[in-house]
Amino acid sequence: MEIQQGLSFLGEQLLEKGLITHDDLQKAESFQKRIGGRTAAVLTRIGAISEDKLLQVLSEMLHIPVADAQELPTDPRVFCQCIEKSGIETDWWIDQEALVWEGADKQICCIARDPLNDSLAEVLNRVFPDRNVDFFLTCNYDLDRLLDTVSRLKSAMSHGENDIEQLRELAEEAPVIEFVNNLLSQAYNQRASDVHVEPGEHILEVRFRRHFIHPFFSATRAIRRDFFPDQADFRHGHCRTPSASGRTTEPTSERRQR
Repeated sequence: MEIQQGLSFLGEQLLEKGLITHDDLQKAESFQKRIGGRTAAVLTRIGAISEDKLLQVLSEMLHIPVADAQELPTDPRVFCQCIEKSGIETDWWIDQEALVWEGADKQICCIARDPLNDSLAEVLNRVFPDRNVDFFLTCNYDLDRLLDTVSRLKSAMSHGENDIEQLRELAEEAPVIEFVNNLLSQAYNQRASDVHVEPGEHILEVRFRRHFIHPFFSATRAIRRDFFPDQADFRHGHCRTPSASGRTTEPTSERRQR
């Protein structure tokens, strides 16, 4: 997700919320003058702020809700069916870096690299004149993944039934793929060096291990601490947390129902 906004206004909002520093803002301005690029992309690229936090701020500013991976369709055929109804070639949507699908209330839902693109909104209103159009913000990773899946499905449809059957099988495995993607995403956000998965008969146990990282690599800030309590000490695969009495305790690892 990339939004065309001035650094001054967006930067002021982020500074007020304490999400970036003045140094971060100066670096972003310098980067944008030398190389160009959109504000949101620049701020995340230099490690000033995580994309998840930036999405929340933009959502408040633009009054556009955020759609995470769990809220997006996992079957690429859902997008292809809506694209077919639009009467516009799939390649156009891929080039625009935008995808549409039909919501539960028959509204048209859209995710795009730049949801404020006036030409995109104009096209949507023209091809779906009797439908409400709802835009959503989403992270670049999820958008890129879905664009690639839709592109592959289009390619399969032009090469024969065997490829289509293969993609249908992939669609059926989507819940597993989604779980793995979310697991890796959390590991990345937590800067985990290892992910240990221990399947049981009814319980899937997941352990994250994080080694201490040189400050140079800490520019990408972890924002989700679901698995790591505050002041946790990670060494050799163990997580020890000081208790109120000063003693150390070992919290249980994350357990997921299969």
